[in-house]
Amino acid sequence: MGVQTMIAGEPAGPNAETRFKVEAAMFELIDTLARNGLPREDIAMALADAADDYIMMLAGNAAGDDARSLCQH
Repeated sequence: MGVQTMIAGEPAGPNAETRFKVEAAMFELIDTLARNGLPREDIAMALADAADDYIMMLAGNAAGDDARSLCQH
């Protein structure tokens, strides 16, 4: 397992293996959707928007988990 340097205020990124696997799946998805007539630029923007939304959902869930753990004490 590699060591990641964390900078204050910046979120930690995925490890190299995770990044590689996600990128491979993303390129496969983009190719499939493009073969079905969607413009690659639109696909990329939709993926970016969806990723942002998902990150916000995860952050909200984490904040809710933190609040719930405080209430249990």
